[in-house]
Amino acid sequence: MNNCILSIATVVVLIIVGALSVSIASVAMLLFTLLIGFIFTRALANNYEEFNLLTSALLFSFVVVTFLVTMQWLSIEYDWSSFADYDNDHYKFFMASQDGASARSIPSIFDNCVLGGVYWENGGYYFLIQLIAFIANNLFDGNCVILQLLGSTAFFVWFSVFFSKTLMYFCPNEKVKYYTFFYIAFCPLILHSLGIHRDVHVAFFYMVLIYLTLCKNANVITVGLQLLIAFILFYFREQHGLFAVSFVGLSLLLSQSRSKWVLILVAIAAFVAFGVTIAYIIGSNLADTNDFYNAYRDAALSGLDSGLGRYVYMLPTPIKELAQIVVLQMRFPPWGALEVASNPYAMVVGVEGFLVAALWFYIFVCIIAYLVKYGFTQLPKSLSYGMLFLFIFLLLNSSNFDSRRVVCMYPFMFIPYVYMKEFVATDYFARLVNKRYIGIYVLLCLIYLSFKMLFG
Repeated sequence: MNNCILSIATVVVLIIVGALSVSIASVAMLLFTLLIGFIFTRALANNYEEFNLLTSALLFSFVVVTFLVTMQWLSIEYDWSSFADYDNDHYKFFMASQDGASARSIPSIFDNCVLGGVYWENGGYYFLIQLIAFIANNLFDGNCVILQLLGSTAFFVWFSVFFSKTLMYFCPNEKVKYYTFFYIAFCPLILHSLGIHRDVHVAFFYMVLIYLTLCKNANVITVGLQLLIAFILFYFREQHGLFAVSFVGLSLLLSQSRSKWVLILVAIAAFVAFGVTIAYIIGSNLADTNDFYNAYRDAALSGLDSGLGRYVYMLPTPIKELAQIVVLQMRFPPWGALEVASNPYAMVVGVEGFLVAALWFYIFVCIIAYLVKYGFTQLPKSLSYGMLFLFIFLLLNSSNFDSRRVVCMYPFMFIPYVYMKEFVATDYFARLVNKRYIGIYVLLCLIYLSFKMLFG
């Protein structure tokens, strides 16, 4: 698919969204997404070939995710009563964004969301969605659901540019576009980009961290950027912000710089300053933090009363944690979203969910098979450490049966898969894994359907 076709598709998508939404602010958001995306593309490309590849990633992700989010928005409009429920996080975030539409000024929004502690746990995200609403209300035709949805998908589009650039370091040039398109279309992140929540924003910042870690040698600027991103992430989701600091250590571990010890001293000083700042922020809001996590823990445990999670949770440690990691990748049955789809638009998104479930578990099975067959020693050191980071991250999040919180680290699964498939695994072994996966997956689906028919 060349850039000319993608450019035409981009224009068509812009016209369709504008016609359906009748929202100037939404069209402006789409144009802003493309503008920032092209700035990233120009900044990251070292030559014309790279610029073309990054532009392809930008336009393809823009077309795919904008089409899907339009279907999601039409589904919401079709069944507004199901969306307008305060148990629905997307609706709660949208209603919170309305506070920004009526705010006096941008500093007042910043004070309420970041400094004043009105929105403690998600202050950075609340500031962003209220800023979008404020600009839409004062410069365009007002805040609306599709505008906030497009505010999320923008970060997925920008994520795709950094992902494609990182992939170039570990994949043959002629295969970069294919694997980039595959990841854009079938990674679980795309499903989590179709809502009003912060997971895709976290994933974007993590992708920048991964790019800086794998593709840039550690220096004062790199370390400074990583710590800045970690600080920003803390205001989106504090656990991810704290874990993001560890990327500095990984960068220093992989660094080939002669001044590594100077960088380590700088990093230690920065760690101390970062730790003191975060401790002060947490201490100032300790009561709110405890209340939030107690409520989150109760909600997470209540979800184990039925389904596969209940049985996995009963397993002994460490089998339980390993089983939870597998369950996170499985998304079984893959047609779950189609079963609950209440309108044609939701069915379109459900088809995407089916493809993501089947194909992402395939990636997970392949990387496990390749590592068992060939070992970690066949990977570059940077990817080996990256997979170790991924494993630790998955263990830390294994108590939560929702992939939303872990998709930000999935590039550390997909990029090693690409490297092993292209440079290590034989064609025979790759075909063998493919055949066995298809057979086992179809068998699992048949067993599931049989049990459902027999026992309801």
